[in-house]
Amino acid sequence: MASGTQKHWLTNPAHRQGRDLTARNRQRTEAVVDLTERIGYEQRRGVVAMAAIELSLTRPKHPSRLLRAIQ
Repeated sequence: MASGTQKHWLTNPAHRQGRDLTARNRQRTEAVVDLTERIGYEQRRGVVAMAAIELSLTRPKHPSRLLRAIQ
């Protein structure tokens, strides 16, 4: 393809904007991952609360749900 003396495009100063865009996309991806993890945590917390209510009212219909939520 190209000779070994050619720089990678990320290290080429002419493509500085490309590098900045990559960093911005990485930040955006990390924010989405954080949000996804937080949503998952909130859902698990909700399942634990529902299972606790079931336990307090009657015998649990889905004991495995409580076990999965606690793990």
